[in-house]
Amino acid sequence: MKIAVLSGKGGTGKTLVSVNLAVAAKTSTYIDCDVEEPNGHLFFKPEGVREEEISVEIPKVNTDLCNGCRKCVDFCKFNALAYIKNKLIVFDDVCHSCGGCILVCPEKALAEKEKVIGKVQKGVSGEVTVWTGILNTGEATGIPIIKKLLANNPPAEQLTFIDCPPGSACIVMESIKDADYCILVAEPTLFGVHNLGMVYELVKLFNKPFGVVLNKCLDEENPAEKFCLDKNIKILRKIPFDTNLGTLNSNAEIAVNKDEKYRELFFSLLNTVTKEVQMKQLLILSGKGGTGKTTIASAFIKLANAGAYADCDVDAPNLHLITGWNFEPEKTDYYGLPKAEINPELCTQCDQCRQNCRFDAISIDEKYKMDPFACEGCGVCEYVCSVEAITMKPAVAGKLMLYSDGEKVFSTAQLKMGSGTSGMLVTEVKKQMRSAEVDAELAIIDGSPGIGCPVIASLSGVDMVLIVAEPSISGISDMERIITTAAKFGTKTAVCINKYDTNIENTEKIEEFCKKQGLPFIGKIPFDSNAVKAINNGQTIVDIDCTSGTAVKEVYCKTMELLFDKGSG
Repeated sequence: MKIAVLSGKGGTGKTLVSVNLAVAAKTSTYIDCDVEEPNGHLFFKPEGVREEEISVEIPKVNTDLCNGCRKCVDFCKFNALAYIKNKLIVFDDVCHSCGGCILVCPEKALAEKEKVIGKVQKGVSGEVTVWTGILNTGEATGIPIIKKLLANNPPAEQLTFIDCPPGSACIVMESIKDADYCILVAEPTLFGVHNLGMVYELVKLFNKPFGVVLNKCLDEENPAEKFCLDKNIKILRKIPFDTNLGTLNSNAEIAVNKDEKYRELFFSLLNTVTKEVQMKQLLILSGKGGTGKTTIASAFIKLANAGAYADCDVDAPNLHLITGWNFEPEKTDYYGLPKAEINPELCTQCDQCRQNCRFDAISIDEKYKMDPFACEGCGVCEYVCSVEAITMKPAVAGKLMLYSDGEKVFSTAQLKMGSGTSGMLVTEVKKQMRSAEVDAELAIIDGSPGIGCPVIASLSGVDMVLIVAEPSISGISDMERIITTAAKFGTKTAVCINKYDTNIENTEKIEEFCKKQGLPFIGKIPFDSNAVKAINNGQTIVDIDCTSGTAVKEVYCKTMELLFDKGSG
């Protein structure tokens, strides 16, 4: 579990927060990605430190082959090459190691050599593994060092704290891209709120769940706090302005180890953050449509009083019809892959686009035409067109919808008719749910039917899958296929049967199958005409007194036991 700690500027206290959280977590990993000014090791004073140099490839010139054509000089966007007095000069400290100059040199006069740009260190301080990246003075970028630091994978259950560089530049993006949660540290000044706004936009861009720690808080008005309240951003903790804490920090002392007051503060913050990160996700799937997946999902949402839930059946979303939201959601256009457009005035009708399109999206009717429903957005036609008559245009592929009242969040979407990017849209639905600022221990996800891309996207990152089967020959076949799909993710899986009494023989076959496969079978729900009446009235089956509602309550209880049982597999 990776937690990134970042701030819009230096000096806000992000190292204070990340170091003390790492110690509060006991067995943890601390990674200092502030490679220009790494300070975490000054607090930890790690022992048994090992070093590894980090190198990049930069060009070197073979003067015997260089003819002074200057193609490399013209190509370099970083002005790292110059041709002066009949000699090609490489400015090593400016080079970004893109390799473009080597590709464009017609005489093969440029090769590559290794250049050391910094190092990474690994040591141990108590129960904390300490990784530090150090960039050499004058180097263009620390990204290769950050990539090396983050390539180390501690155990998934262990907390990793990433002390990010200040600001919102590319090195910060590299530091947070794989984080499970981001802590934004801000101070109560006009500068502080301005820079908080920058990193706020950054984590929103990456769709990262996040919260804010307000440091150096005074009794006066706090513009950073006002920003959080205006934006409905979760404030994780307020750290008061404290000269004792400032003294400990300036002496590179870890406050958690020195004072009970600070120990309680950072343990409380750690508890809040881990709750934010550890929201359990239950995905409800079926191999085919019509099994009752959404009926059961809606009942689970009601029984759990779920603070977060999502409808990932983006082709035919129905969950919003029975979840009782009485206001319009926030709607956002979803752009999938771009669509190709042909400019007939530039087209020479060479036919290369049509011949190379594997989706039969291009036809000829006096002029070449593009079928937007058949176009997959791959860009092959644009690539092969020698006269640049084809361009790839952004296209709306659906609409994201978010219901939120500050306490609960419901994320859903509607795929545009004819669009083929449903898996990508499902991913956005889940990201939107996770990014919403609600305190929820459980998220319930109504998945897509089938075993295609939307199901794969639905399965990613969930803690458990409940498969809803029906006792029919086709139902058993579809159940087996979705079980096989879920198994590839290694996700905890259980099975229940809906409308079990419509075919007792097939119900027994499903139970026997689960027994042979070692899959938890957690209940049967009878066919119930009252369930149809409840749905038609916009209710869940647990809103009324009916046999199916009683049965689904038992299934729900067994599902929760399995989901939250950390010892089970």
